[in-house]
Amino acid sequence: MTPLVSIGMPAFNEAGTISRAIEAILSQTFSSFELTVFDDRSTDDTAAIAEAYALKDTRLRVLRNSCNLGVVANLNRALSSGSGAFVMPASANDWIEPTFLEGCMAIHEREPGTALVYVDAEMRDASGRPAGRYAEHSLFETPAADPFTGACIVMRRYGFAAPMWGIYRRSVLQAMSPYPYGRGCDHVFICETALHGSIRRVPEVLYNRSFPFDRGYFDIARQYSRAFPRGLPVDDIFARPEPRFPMIDLLYQHLDMFAVARIDPQLRPRLFEAAQSILTERYEQELGQDLRALEQVLETALTRMGQDVRHRETLPDRYGIANLVEVATRAEAALGQRLPMGRVRRHRAQLLDLLQGAGRLDMGPNSGDHGKTW
Repeated sequence: MTPLVSIGMPAFNEAGTISRAIEAILSQTFSSFELTVFDDRSTDDTAAIAEAYALKDTRLRVLRNSCNLGVVANLNRALSSGSGAFVMPASANDWIEPTFLEGCMAIHEREPGTALVYVDAEMRDASGRPAGRYAEHSLFETPAADPFTGACIVMRRYGFAAPMWGIYRRSVLQAMSPYPYGRGCDHVFICETALHGSIRRVPEVLYNRSFPFDRGYFDIARQYSRAFPRGLPVDDIFARPEPRFPMIDLLYQHLDMFAVARIDPQLRPRLFEAAQSILTERYEQELGQDLRALEQVLETALTRMGQDVRHRETLPDRYGIANLVEVATRAEAALGQRLPMGRVRRHRAQLLDLLQGAGRLDMGPNSGDHGKTW
């Protein structure tokens, strides 16, 4: 008999916590589920611990990736795994209470218009002690028949990961884009979920979240970048620059998502306007910080390009500059006149002039610039 819920657990070097996470799932009062652990080439005993549980319980299997995919790619494996009509991503360092599945599935089975059901969560410190509840304002529900209102609710109120670790209807996930790269990728993902059905909440603390108190704003952005699993520093010339300006990237990712979402095309202009209005108001301070950082990076690039024409003619330099120009263009498009863009706009135009005015590419033996940082 096909299990109703497919649970996918991405894991990398979680030997200290994965036993607790697995045992919490195997102890659920709701029994119609399958659990797959996706080990991302851990260098500790994560895979061996999970495989020991799999020998004792046929509901669990362990798959080892052939290479380290990184957080985002491995999570997408988990979200597309299994055969159940419902899908649950599970963190290898968090744990759920015994009635988590039962509480979520009761709503899913009662209301066919649900896209996602989640529960209230308790934050835990490194020792597992309670460290506070998620703010009530960040816990919400959205309507099934009004995707525009649902998306606006998420953009205004989503702030923490509690809804992310709920149970999704598989048909909804199949209609959505993959989980995106970038800081705040869960914001974009939950917002798209709201376009395809209601998001419902079980108002009980059934999820224990090992909150990353030791990870800062930019640490999270780096970990959720494409460059991170490939060992590239975030400021390497060959790394995409978006993680260095995570809130600008967050706003533009919402626009990217609305542009391709499977929705009524007439909703797109309204959603674009709502995203710009809601997110620039909500994150005005953080966006201002990103703009100042972008101004400095563009100024540094201009100085370097202006010092010696040869720096404009090496392909790695031009590649890096083109990426910065793209980020500046996205910032202009996403923010419009809502924040002061004069310096970014001016620097972008100057860099574009330098790129367009550069001469023949120097492909000689001394032109390689790998490892440079902006």
